[in-house]
Amino acid sequence: MAFKPRIGQADVVDYRGGKLAVAAVPGSGKTRTLSYLAARLVAEGDLREDQEVLVVTMSNSAADHFARQVGLFVREEFGLLAGVGYRVRTLHGLANDIVRMRPELLGLGEAFDILDDADGERLLADSVRGWVKASPGWYYELDQNPDTAQSRGNAWLDLLTKAAGAFIKKAKDERWTPEQVSRQLKATSEPMVLARACADIYQAYQDLLTYRGAVDFADLIGGGLTVLQRDKELLAQLQARWPYVLEDEAQDSSLAQENLLRLLTAQSGNWVRVGDPNQAIYETFTTASPEHLRRFMREDGVSVTELPYSGRSAPGIIALANRLSGWSREHPHPEVQALQPLSPPDILPTPPDDPQPNPADSPNVVRLIPQPSSSDEERKRIAEHIRRTLDAGSPMTMAVLVPRNNSGAEMAKALQAVDVPFRELLRTPSSARRTAHVLAAVVDYLAHPMDVGRLERAMEAWAGAVLPDAAVIQPELSRVFAGVKRMAGPEGILFSDEATIAELIEVGARGEAVTIEAFWAFRRAMVRWLRASVLPVDQLILTIGQETFNQPFDLAVVHSVAIGLRRVADRETTWRLKQFAGELERIAENRRSVYGLSDDIEGGEEADPAGQVTISTMHRAKGLEWDRVYLTSVNNYDFPSAEPQDSYLGEREFVRGGLNIEQEVIAQLRAVMDPLNREYEEGEATVRARFDYVAERLRLLYVGLTRARRELFVTTNDGQGQARPAVPLLVLDSFWREQDGDTAQ
Repeated sequence: MAFKPRIGQADVVDYRGGKLAVAAVPGSGKTRTLSYLAARLVAEGDLREDQEVLVVTMSNSAADHFARQVGLFVREEFGLLAGVGYRVRTLHGLANDIVRMRPELLGLGEAFDILDDADGERLLADSVRGWVKASPGWYYELDQNPDTAQSRGNAWLDLLTKAAGAFIKKAKDERWTPEQVSRQLKATSEPMVLARACADIYQAYQDLLTYRGAVDFADLIGGGLTVLQRDKELLAQLQARWPYVLEDEAQDSSLAQENLLRLLTAQSGNWVRVGDPNQAIYETFTTASPEHLRRFMREDGVSVTELPYSGRSAPGIIALANRLSGWSREHPHPEVQALQPLSPPDILPTPPDDPQPNPADSPNVVRLIPQPSSSDEERKRIAEHIRRTLDAGSPMTMAVLVPRNNSGAEMAKALQAVDVPFRELLRTPSSARRTAHVLAAVVDYLAHPMDVGRLERAMEAWAGAVLPDAAVIQPELSRVFAGVKRMAGPEGILFSDEATIAELIEVGARGEAVTIEAFWAFRRAMVRWLRASVLPVDQLILTIGQETFNQPFDLAVVHSVAIGLRRVADRETTWRLKQFAGELERIAENRRSVYGLSDDIEGGEEADPAGQVTISTMHRAKGLEWDRVYLTSVNNYDFPSAEPQDSYLGEREFVRGGLNIEQEVIAQLRAVMDPLNREYEEGEATVRARFDYVAERLRLLYVGLTRARRELFVTTNDGQGQARPAVPLLVLDSFWREQDGDTAQ
């Protein structure tokens, strides 16, 4: 279908140069609009043969989508050859391209490595452990009760690791080297215990990177900037190559990312930034901030336009989202008001003749359920509601959005219990976790070969993975195992001769023939794996996995895990099977990602077919939409509102004064490196972080609301009996009752 721009979109696609900021509401068609603009500039922008329109975005999936859209418009609307005259890159991919042009300027070899998140976490953990070993008791003065602080050593280790990670990201975003930070700290008389610890860890971490000839993702952006600043000729070449730069999701850019694009557009001045500060939801986890886009909008010479029309959602859902946005700017706490967008457009339904009309309202378009239940009950009710909908033959696409990955894992279990098919957009999908659980159970037994309890757990995990009727066979298999165990003892189960075991089964543990065969199959496999346990860990994992699984996805997980554990083994030379089993269990518990496993391995982020449900975190749902959306756990723990009884991410009860260690160490870093030499006041950063977090969670709730097209269900729970309905939920409930005549229940 030919692109017919609606009001607002026409202002964007008619762009021919200069700096332009576009505030785009959810569902406004910004990706399609920006793609059409890119294609139009390729066709009509007077590009030379060696020039390209550069499109940058945040994620690989978004970059792939843009490349398809631009190629389609270039070919079908302008009759040109797709793939020519434009380049689509993620910001990190762009920085990587630049660094690889002149790696020697950063002291890197041509074949330098880029650490993935898992490797980066391990390198950081190594650096922290090394520092802590040389500084025992460092946390006593920060503990609420120094007399018992030693019992919380592991918790403090975890806190320091997170604080050091935040410290390093901030320093790299500001392009402060370990040497610069250490020099500034030496020049101050302030104690700054946290900053001094993290500066030492930063130096150790960077030394390990240098030793490996590697960079992390934060190094890429800063490295790209450094290369361009040191090589003026290369900078001029790239400025000429990319006379137009179009940036998507600009509200999620960091300072370093923004500065990289500023440098590339300094000559032409042609820079289009599209974003929505209402959807800036990554501040807690990254150095991104919507303030960079807001500031850009206020700069002299920047034109600002809006994409306010959205055909995604029914009018009732739009009204609810607008109410949340408006209330956030009227928040009871002025500090939260100040963190909201200055003048974001409300979402407007599309005009009558628009090619994407809004879905019609219905009596059940919005259901707000502010009465809390337990977390388990909340999930059970949602699963049963979905099951009834599917049984009725509904053609709708559906999603359950959760605030955290571990909540998604529990939701998956609830849907499995009622036989609802689903896919996951979580840190690690449930099928990968199941595969990791089997590997973990088997390796755990191999690490403790005389432990009959571990052998039984390994058998149960193995049976669940390989037996076609596992739910039926497993209980009987356990009875067979128990009978053999009683009569042969733990050491005899695997190592007695087969005739003896066969006699024990016949006498003391009768079972169906298929169950007996399953027992023999497990026994033979485990004996082989015991012999293979002397192999390097990656070869052991491949041996177990290839003999256990036959589905392509499971085998892909096995391969990715084997590669990841090989990397660990190369660094952790003292690790044995016990430690590797623990690492596998962390993957199974959704506390660790599967190494190198693509987010799209189970089908990507395309639209779901009817009859399949998506489980996603609210963060991962950004940019997606479904006919019906369930927003879960909207309580004052996951969505605090700066009330006295609220809890906040990053605060631990055993820390003196309730300090947020991550934010306090960043505040110390800023104070040390600030050329105006501003003073550090303990506790100020913790208070400020609370308001920042409240504002971000309001934006996250806004993102969740605006994923729904036809129906929206919002529920809450009481956590462990400590949580209450979130204040925004109560506000929205009151608003909806006024709008809908008390039919929201």
